[in-house]
Amino acid sequence: MERLVNICLVLSLIFVRFTYQRKIEVNIKPPNRTIFYSEIGKKPKEDIICESNCLKYMQCTYLWYIYKDGSYVNKFTKGAVLFLNKTVKRNETFKCEVKDNSRNFNRSEEISVVIRSAEPEDRTSFITNGETGDKFPSVTIIVIGIGGGAGLLLITIVLTLGILCLKSKQKGNKIRKCI
Repeated sequence: MERLVNICLVLSLIFVRFTYQRKIEVNIKPPNRTIFYSEIGKKPKEDIICESNCLKYMQCTYLWYIYKDGSYVNKFTKGAVLFLNKTVKRNETFKCEVKDNSRNFNRSEEISVVIRSAEPEDRTSFITNGETGDKFPSVTIIVIGIGGGAGLLLITIVLTLGILCLKSKQKGNKIRKCI
């Protein structure tokens, strides 16, 4: 009986040693990305999740650190999801730290969240001939964060050029390319 107890004790120590000296692997999901975009005051479209190889019986803590003043000492939030209860206020850089109950820890690669006023959108504009219903010319406008007057001015210029081209074609002028 004593021998069985000794064998159990040795196996338990081997198990504990193996478990507690295990290196924690930390990954960010979605994978293979280090830059995420968001509008100010909102969250990125995709959740930024910190994952690890922590086992079910090894409780791990997930902490997100923000880069300030040359280091990652400021805690930003707890939990596996970066912006679960917070929103983006400015361009920031983060790392996720995973710690197990025996104080082993590891940090993720650096990720950045960059403010963008909006994702680029395709806007297609057509000028239609009232008599035939033909559309001349089709113009694709890419608007990337152009706000207010500048965006309106750009659209006005493009539409004006399209109308001039259409009127020129209606008068019978031979123009090979408009715009």
